[in-house]
Amino acid sequence: MHTFSLAKLLLPAGLLAGMAAGLADTTLRGPVLGYVLDARSHSIRAVNGIPGAATLAAPVPLPFAVERAAFSSASDFALVIGSEDRTLYLIRNLDTTAPAAWAISGALPGIDRVVLSAANTSAALYSSRDRRLQVIRGLPAHAEAGPALDLASLGGELTALAIDRDGLSVLAAFAGGEVYRVPISGHGGPVEPRPVTRLSSPSALVLFNGDRDAAIADAASHQVFLVRDFAGTAETLSLAGERDGISKPVAVEASADGRRIFVANGGSASLAVIDLVTHGVEIQGTLDGAPTRIDRLQGRSTFVLNDPGNDALLLLDLSDIVGIYFVPAGREN
Repeated sequence: MHTFSLAKLLLPAGLLAGMAAGLADTTLRGPVLGYVLDARSHSIRAVNGIPGAATLAAPVPLPFAVERAAFSSASDFALVIGSEDRTLYLIRNLDTTAPAAWAISGALPGIDRVVLSAANTSAALYSSRDRRLQVIRGLPAHAEAGPALDLASLGGELTALAIDRDGLSVLAAFAGGEVYRVPISGHGGPVEPRPVTRLSSPSALVLFNGDRDAAIADAASHQVFLVRDFAGTAETLSLAGERDGISKPVAVEASADGRRIFVANGGSASLAVIDLVTHGVEIQGTLDGAPTRIDRLQGRSTFVLNDPGNDALLLLDLSDIVGIYFVPAGREN
């Protein structure tokens, strides 16, 4: 019978004890590219192997179903939202038979969106029911929930969210077209979001260049925009449009060196690569399945482009040249 540690995340000592217990169950395994949420079974599954030769592992043994998840790019922890209680949990030791989890004290109830910073040290949470935003800092060992911030005055449905590596600034886009920067003080008090830009229908965004710039996809206008210095002068420029092959973009990501922007096109089931140096756009053919996201897996060069389902799981590998591979569909491989 598998054991499972469940405790309130209050003291670092308790977290370290749980980590030690989980490590005792670690067994020798092959390479793990990262983890994905299988929405069909509400479970977490490892992507084992290497790009071009990967399989989906059996679900990680958790005692509750998972509704949402955000995974560290080091594959050392995950933030997940339980399907039934909508509680936020921190999970460690995903590669063992006895993963450990802690409900993060003070986290917002009813969360339906969670995103991690590029440094994996902070996270932004959002509850669409209450229109409130919250930041978690000190991940993973010293997670601390900040005050809940009321964003009801901004209007419209939240469509995209990103947080900087220090947990001091959140960029939020809404269905009405407005994109705001929300400064995070950590002391509560009134929120004074600053308008950054206005688009038609922002669908995804990513921070890059030291979290000073942002790339924002707009699904309605079939465009990708660059916002330079969004915390300062906030200059907005068009990077690529429909004539360049952009079609209902659903996700954007930046390369580790900040020289390229990757765009998942939901309208044409393709991937666009925008070179920020030459301003050229390259379209990577028609994919074997519709992309829904571009989420970083372990390391700096491997991403997942869609969700486990009837279609193959698509992997984007940038370790040498741009390569797209697939993991065969199936509930267990």
